[in-house]
Amino acid sequence: MKEIILLAAIALGLSTSAVAQLPEYKIVAEVNGTQTEGQPTLKDGDVCRYRLVQSDGTTVKLPSGAACEWSLEMKDWKEQTYTIPIEETGTETAFTIAPDAFEEFGRVDFFFMTTTDSVPGGHSTQEGRVCCHLRQGEETVRTTCPFFLDVLPTLGEVRVTDCEIRTDENTGKTWYCPKLEVYVQDFTTAFVVMPWMGNDMIVHAIEAGDEIPARCEAPSEDKFQRYGVVSFNQYGSVWSKYTPLPEWVTSIAPPQQAESVRLELGDGGRCVLTSGQRLSVVAIIGTNGQTYLCATDVERAETTLPPGIYVLHATDREGKEYVQKFIVNH
Repeated sequence: MKEIILLAAIALGLSTSAVAQLPEYKIVAEVNGTQTEGQPTLKDGDVCRYRLVQSDGTTVKLPSGAACEWSLEMKDWKEQTYTIPIEETGTETAFTIAPDAFEEFGRVDFFFMTTTDSVPGGHSTQEGRVCCHLRQGEETVRTTCPFFLDVLPTLGEVRVTDCEIRTDENTGKTWYCPKLEVYVQDFTTAFVVMPWMGNDMIVHAIEAGDEIPARCEAPSEDKFQRYGVVSFNQYGSVWSKYTPLPEWVTSIAPPQQAESVRLELGDGGRCVLTSGQRLSVVAIIGTNGQTYLCATDVERAETTLPPGIYVLHATDREGKEYVQKFIVNH
């Protein structure tokens, strides 16, 4: 792992009353044995050491009766700040970024489930800071040193590559059956989910070592269904944005049983539609949204199509609709 090297020194502004009792301090931070200015991004395995020094960088000598109280402040995915106390009263503290990093402090739930709206493949970082309260009697001086924590999985993505529309012959229900490709990395386990009755239903599981992109189907009766992926590692989890079905699917009316409608595909992309009765409207639309055929009041229609995926719409004079998806391969 590439070493992340850090120094963060934040000067502290003190009130007049505090200056009379306590000197001005700052926190010097070291990562992997080296100190550098700036706000670091801490990663798995980084060894962190924070020291309280005087403004000129010299070692702090605590006044009589003074003590340090160290803590970590983190923001969760709701932007709420929570505090993790560190049982250290001296002028320095140290820890290693690891899943059980804070077990010795009595806190093992340091890394919270996180949701992010960043781009797919982006990193999901949490904001935090190391805090030191130097107390002497009623006087308190608070000094902080901020950092970013980058230990969660990168943001996954679900892509809809195709969708079949099926009608159950027994129940007459229409099912929208998308074919999904799922892109995840830096994870141990991931789940493809879709909203269902107020909760997220798991439709597919992915384990570390599985082929990526992972592929699956996720049938639903809802043509406005959405699909996401939640990725886990030893630190926590990240939820992706939800991907809806493409517009060419959501614009389709539920298919009904066809009556005397027949589609024939020939060589060179030749497409012939025939019907035993006159049809009010016939249209063939590509998945790119382009209309390749539109005819009214016909019993027969013909066109030539380039290779691709298409949806046939036909409406008879009684208002019954027929929808069929088909593929043209030259």
